[in-house]
Amino acid sequence: MVPFQKNLGFVGREEEIARIEELIEQTNGPAKIAICGLGGVGKTQIALELAYHMRARDSHWSVFWIPCISHDSVEQAYLSIAQTVGIQGVKPAEAKERVKAYLSQGGAGKWFLVFDNADDMEMWVGGGAATALTDFVPQSERGRILFTTRNRKLAVKLASPFVIDVSEPDAETSVKMLEMVLIRKELLKNRDATISLLKQLVFLPLAITQAAAYINSNDIELSDYSVLLQEQESDVVELLSEDFGDDGRYKDTQNPVATTWLISFKQIQQLNPLAADYLSFMACISPRNIPQALLPEAGSKKKKIDAIGLLKAFSFVSEHVKGHTLSLHRLVYLSTRNWLRKQQQFSQRIQETADHFSHAFPDNDHKNRTVWRDYLPHALALVGESDFQNKREKYIKLIRNIGRCLRTDGRYNEAAVLFEDIIKMQRKDMSSLGLLSLLTGVADLASTYNVQGRWKEAEELEVRVMETWKQGDGRKQKSCKCR
Repeated sequence: MVPFQKNLGFVGREEEIARIEELIEQTNGPAKIAICGLGGVGKTQIALELAYHMRARDSHWSVFWIPCISHDSVEQAYLSIAQTVGIQGVKPAEAKERVKAYLSQGGAGKWFLVFDNADDMEMWVGGGAATALTDFVPQSERGRILFTTRNRKLAVKLASPFVIDVSEPDAETSVKMLEMVLIRKELLKNRDATISLLKQLVFLPLAITQAAAYINSNDIELSDYSVLLQEQESDVVELLSEDFGDDGRYKDTQNPVATTWLISFKQIQQLNPLAADYLSFMACISPRNIPQALLPEAGSKKKKIDAIGLLKAFSFVSEHVKGHTLSLHRLVYLSTRNWLRKQQQFSQRIQETADHFSHAFPDNDHKNRTVWRDYLPHALALVGESDFQNKREKYIKLIRNIGRCLRTDGRYNEAAVLFEDIIKMQRKDMSSLGLLSLLTGVADLASTYNVQGRWKEAEELEVRVMETWKQGDGRKQKSCKCR
């Protein structure tokens, strides 16, 4: 009982399939195995290939499939299994218990049961009046169960220690995947264009399938699609939101790359609001090499570890450099930003991130050099956001600190741009405090011009500001006389 036909275009994954088959076929092998990975990485296709493999190798295996996309889909699948194995007159409410009892007794023979899309923690561990689905999982020495899930934490609960992580395939396998779904195979003759496109799609199988569907329907070159992926962010998100037909996915689920993770976003919000906050924070800065020390305070170390652990469990982030930094998956980054915009939360999140940076970003004291170098790519990404630019007058101190750190690192051109912008903003404020702040900004910019050898510009700048100061001081004295 499998809902999909065998995928004739399935390629790769030999290592994962061989490992799972080895576990299944062991005489005293594990009763439960879980495969986990990012949404769209191909977990369902691996399970489907395994189901057909096992049936072809030994027809004595019964193969059952339960899609866990909703409580209704689970109940309907149990009811169908009950009817197929000869349990007659069973009511929907009784089906799960009856099927569990049937498969748990030796007379059922050898069976392989797939719980696909086992993503919802509440469905499995129970919540409120609902009974946990784990209570209806059969057990038999002759039975094997495979869970596919996006949530590694749930995979560990269901099948530890037999958890197999699935990541994006390598370049060669990705090329074969693309070849299987393209109409015009000759497009792959341009090797550079092929690899360039696959890199932009981060070798994600779902993204490859979607790209091929668009290329096929519009009869364009691979390089044309690559160009579209380099357009403005909103255009890229629109492209990744294009729906497409796929015989290997459930009819009631969303196919597009940009929307396939919505269910994961919502689950993360429900399971751990701090993890959702961290995801939103990371969507406002550079997605690569984010220092964990830069993340907002969590209240306790355990809460921080739990939140990051959940994002890792859904494969939204990867951890490297001995746990000091995190990177957000590129397509998750784009989808999160799109999600925040649709929820009308992006501008607010940018401001919250800027508020955090105002406290977290260090000054250019030499002892802070390691910290500011780790933080600079993210500070610059934040400052470049249009939603930040609209409110940048509030963050002059932060911008000045960023500029001074850039100057100390010898990045004079970048520093000069920031200092010039500060002066432009400060010239609007002609109060004594504003003029004093303006002089500070001029000193920063003049110092930067000097090290660049732009001495005449530095001198002219200082002269203009001294004239402005005199004018402002004169207005102040006149105002005092009037009083």
